[in-house]
Amino acid sequence: MQSLYLSNNNIIYINKILFTDLRNLIYLDLSYNKIETIQTGCFDLLINLESVILKNNEIKSLNFLDGEQTLSISRLILSENLIINIS
Repeated sequence: MQSLYLSNNNIIYINKILFTDLRNLIYLDLSYNKIETIQTGCFDLLINLESVILKNNEIKSLNFLDGEQTLSISRLILSENLIINIS
């Protein structure tokens, strides 16, 4: 699977094990959910991931970007969130 569309599903939390078997994933759309927390390192095993769409959620912090594999992400859409911490 190269693309995964999970928009409009009322998802609140993303943990590390959710994507462990999706190493070929290139595009991930999690927009229009209620995501508040994304666990640090949740994208680490997604070595081919290029695009992550997180538009219109309730994300307050970008701490999840501290993982090893986030460098492969070339397109990250975070508009319409509640971001207050980018450290």
